[in-house]
Amino acid sequence: MAVVEVSRSHGVDLITGQGLSEGLQGVDVVIDVSNPLPADDADVTSHLTTAYRNLVGACAIQGIQRLWSRRLPALRPVFDTFPYFVAKRAAEEIVRESLVPAPS
Repeated sequence: MAVVEVSRSHGVDLITGQGLSEGLQGVDVVIDVSNPLPADDADVTSHLTTAYRNLVGACAIQGIQRLWSRRLPALRPVFDTFPYFVAKRAAEEIVRESLVPAPS
């Protein structure tokens, strides 16, 4: 088994999708440890959901067998109003609802 690094330093951008599908060619399993936050005061939910739509789309195109993504399990409801946590939950839902198998 070989490990393939897919990152900005390798010409891959989760937000634009540039190089993403090509970077995943021949890959069976994706372990996502990204945290694509906007550099400015941009809408974090829009930013994260765009990144994860691009990721699951590229995974689907490449026939990825499993997508493991960092999650926020058992997050207390008190954090539900924090934009970052709202964005992470929206991103997790995109992964769960995708055609790419992902652990729940």
